Amino acid sequence: MQGGPGLHQKAANIMTAPFQKSVVCPVLIDRVNDLATLQALIDQAKSGRGQVVLLSGEAGIGKTRLVAEIKTYAAAHDFQLVQGNCFPTDHAIPYAPLLDLLRSFLTSHSSSLPAPEVEPFAQAFLSLLPGISHLLPDGPPPSTHTARSRTGEAPPL
Repeated sequence: MQGGPGLHQKAANIMTAPFQKSVVCPVLIDRVNDLATLQALIDQAKSGRGQVVLLSGEAGIGKTRLVAEIKTYAAAHDFQLVQGNCFPTDHAIPYAPLLDLLRSFLTSHSSSLPAPEVEPFAQAFLSLLPGISHLLPDGPPPSTHTARSRTGEAPPL
């Protein structure tokens, strides 16, 4: 059975269309205890006893899905969520996850100045965060060469 030219064109269009959907599994599999523990930690943080959690494990075991679920829970309990990521290639960049977190927070809140509790951190890391000095009151512009070399960022074209 042969398909006409329309079938081939349709397949080509599907293959080149941008992928718009999340790749996170919609079902949380075998994580009842982990989720309960994280929810309890969120509840403790809400009462003023903050926690730090490190999730680690092999690829594909559900870390991202678990984090998505607990972020939904935290947002439903009026937490402001910020996220920083790091990747194996970031090992040479000092404070990579913190820098990513600050950069994403500051750029997503660019219409207003950073919260008073965030500003001291942003000021301290200003030399490592090129492009955010305009968001801070009295923030000196970082040396473009120094900041880019520290973050591994390529110069603009």
